[in-house]
Amino acid sequence: MKDQEILHTRAAQLAIPLQQQSSDPTQVVLLIEVASETYALPAKQIETVRALGTLTRLPGVGSVISGMITLQGHVLSVLDLAALLGNTPDEQAGYIVVYQHAGQRVALKVREAREVVSIPLQLSRPPNLRPGLVGVWEARITLLDLDTLLEDFSHQSTFHQTGGASGIL
Repeated sequence: MKDQEILHTRAAQLAIPLQQQSSDPTQVVLLIEVASETYALPAKQIETVRALGTLTRLPGVGSVISGMITLQGHVLSVLDLAALLGNTPDEQAGYIVVYQHAGQRVALKVREAREVVSIPLQLSRPPNLRPGLVGVWEARITLLDLDTLLEDFSHQSTFHQTGGASGIL
């Protein structure tokens, strides 16, 4: 009898019409976890997501630059996204998201890459939201503007200003 109840419940759920699609404009994003927080990155500028692998550490570059990695024959800077957001570096980060920024590829170190979803273009924007943070979706996911974050970092970086290794970003 229990099997019949389960089948009846499933049939009733399947008989409910699908909700109509919203006509509000959306954007496709990748949900990532950084230092136990969930963020969204615009998918249109993401090239690939993969396991972190072995980094070549660079001495004296600060906490944001985790090192360098070779990917498909190209050397990429690996930035710790937690540190870029002003937090302590995320030692549990196990993935990189390769992002196109100003004509260059940058690898961002994240704890986890979760899923690709569509979110509304118009998000709630709490007061005093810092540059690089676009808005909040579903009260818990912050959409990032990586171009702004990376521009701010490259302007503030003494590594970049001193010419220590030009082209790091």
